[in-house]
Amino acid sequence: SITRQTVADVADFLISPMVPGPLYFAGLLGLPDVDEPEADGDGSATEDSERLGRLWELRLCIEHVKDVLEAYAANGERDPLSTAEEMLGIVEDTLRRVAVLGVAPDGPAEEAADAAEVVAASTRGGRSGDGKAGQGVLLKAIGSMTGRRGALTASLCSSRLYISGLLEAVLGELTDWRASPSDAELATWRRWDLIFDRLARHAGGDPRRDEDPGDPCCEGVACSGEPESAAG
Repeated sequence: SITRQTVADVADFLISPMVPGPLYFAGLLGLPDVDEPEADGDGSATEDSERLGRLWELRLCIEHVKDVLEAYAANGERDPLSTAEEMLGIVEDTLRRVAVLGVAPDGPAEEAADAAEVVAASTRGGRSGDGKAGQGVLLKAIGSMTGRRGALTASLCSSRLYISGLLEAVLGELTDWRASPSDAELATWRRWDLIFDRLARHAGGDPRRDEDPGDPCCEGVACSGEPESAAG
């Protein structure tokens, strides 16, 4: 109905004014309204509801990452609670949760000891990795990286996945690859990649930490912020 659609639009706007929200994606996927009875009793309505819930949580995680990174970019290390190490820990925890949201609860995650290699192998040769089929394994590996602080950041940077690549992968998984970020949204995520890169270098005590990390698109940019040598 018009009323239901208006409520959905307002809710999406409150979550994120600039980009489509979870209820938009629910319509794109053709998910049933939550108040409609389950027709065939095969559990599909419950599965759809769970997916919509993960889309809502993804948007909240994205907003959290945005708040932390943009606050750090604007204000730097203001006090003991906003040091690079503390801020990086918050971002890492949120990104790990983002990865878990993109994985259907149908099996155990990869062992943490092998997670870094899985991330590297899944994205070797390019940011998109081995395509849609390998994204589930990749996201499970990222979600399992609960070891030392900085391990997830190192893997995201060395694999050139960064925040933008992770968010693209999770959004694709949750919408069966029917949705993708807009150009403006992707540009924003890639800007966060640069802040994330600088934050990682600050937390790691890199002496080059204040250098310009390079092109905002992050294509061909190593974790240190220096462009990689062109192949061939």
